[in-house]
Amino acid sequence: MKTNILRSFLAIATLLVASCTKEIYHQVTFIIDSFSKEIEVLDNAKVDLNQVPDPKKEGYSFLGWYENERKVFLEDLIITRDYILEARYQIKQNEQNRETILYSHTLIRGDIGANEETVTLSGLSWSHTAIAFLGAYTYGIQIGSRNNPQTTPLVFSTSFPETTRVLGYSLFLCTASGGSADFIVSMDDYEHTEPFSNVNDPLPYGVDELEVTTESFSITLQAKARAIYFQKIEILLDLPENHGLNISSGNDIPDGPVVINIPKEFDLSSYSDSEYYRNVSIENDTVLLTTLRTTISSNMKARSYADAKSILLYTDEDVENPGYDYGLYDGDLIIARWDSGASWNREHVWACAQMQLTDVTRPNESTKNHTSDLHNLRVACGPSNGHHGNLFFDDYDVANLTINPNVTSLSGAHANSGDHRGDVARILFYMYVRYDGLRLNDELDVNDDLSMGKLSSLLRWCFEDPVDAFEKQRNDRIYEYQGNRNPFIDHPEYASILF
Repeated sequence: MKTNILRSFLAIATLLVASCTKEIYHQVTFIIDSFSKEIEVLDNAKVDLNQVPDPKKEGYSFLGWYENERKVFLEDLIITRDYILEARYQIKQNEQNRETILYSHTLIRGDIGANEETVTLSGLSWSHTAIAFLGAYTYGIQIGSRNNPQTTPLVFSTSFPETTRVLGYSLFLCTASGGSADFIVSMDDYEHTEPFSNVNDPLPYGVDELEVTTESFSITLQAKARAIYFQKIEILLDLPENHGLNISSGNDIPDGPVVINIPKEFDLSSYSDSEYYRNVSIENDTVLLTTLRTTISSNMKARSYADAKSILLYTDEDVENPGYDYGLYDGDLIIARWDSGASWNREHVWACAQMQLTDVTRPNESTKNHTSDLHNLRVACGPSNGHHGNLFFDDYDVANLTINPNVTSLSGAHANSGDHRGDVARILFYMYVRYDGLRLNDELDVNDDLSMGKLSSLLRWCFEDPVDAFEKQRNDRIYEYQGNRNPFIDHPEYASILF
């Protein structure tokens, strides 16, 4: 008898547990004019977008799904009850006269300030709130820092003409190592929130295949920790006739060859190789060194370190891609503009720490000496510049000692193209000849602050990576501003006599 009672109790308990754990579904009804469709959605789940009826309607723009007067965004909606959603539309007008434009702007440090302000970026007026810390970054701007993250929401906002449609958008974002952040994009009734935390390599975040009619667009960024890096804004716009906007499809496409405002000092058209090197003698290494040093020193006009920010834009322009500079070590094509060091640095090929000829360890903006010589300065992105540091050059990377000039180990997106070994060798040969007291050798003595090397590798590289069109163009252009030339570009055979 007791056994039967126990069995009955267990059976009842099992039924009760089953009833308590039964899955709960909600009914979501979609209404398009006189047509309706009902689907069941599991509690606390999202709607399967593949089951949603297609709301497209000839001659109308779809505004979205509405519950009474509230717009509902299915991508973010968690179903916890029944819904009745109605498709709403706007009559399309003058469709044949509308214009679709991809607005694109790559951010640089000089675009905005840290204080609240309104600025124009690629033709579109943007307002932004105060920034905790604003810095330059290789791929855009730095917002916040390790010690001062942007924990207060930073809002960028702009406006569009009436009946503008946003068809999609992308924000290129990343964080510093150990950081995390969120972004919010808002347009009238539309709002999309998404976290991001990829490190040091901006990726596109956003939504494609939208059709949101709006007169406003805002971006909110907020960090949980560390810095945010913001590289680029892209918005695909469907604009009405006579919209009046003068926006561009991007500031990251150069208009043409580099033009700078610093006047040239020397006339390249009157240059003659035989005349320039008329006093050079190859009798032996000592005579060659003396006569070369006199030749490249006598007519040289020293330029300031500040001048290099403009002149290098011109001297380092890529031969086949006007408007872009050719980055040393990695072959990156860098838009030819100075943005406070965010995109590129003035890289000393003969490192400053290894040419301590004076008490000045590093140049300031007004410095005019060996540390500001244009022949020794190259356009290089921050990571490449940092990778070289003060190290010597050789075939293999050795921690705290040497690097190979053909860098392939940088984080982030880099071209990793070209052979830079000969370029480096010929620049170091020039510096050795031009500045008495500098030394090239194979010792690689980190305590010798006047030496560079490895000489035997440099000699081999000079001939394994011969002079190319970029080096010839650069030599000509430096001559126009500095009045002297790198003889090892004009006559690489001098290297085998001198060393």
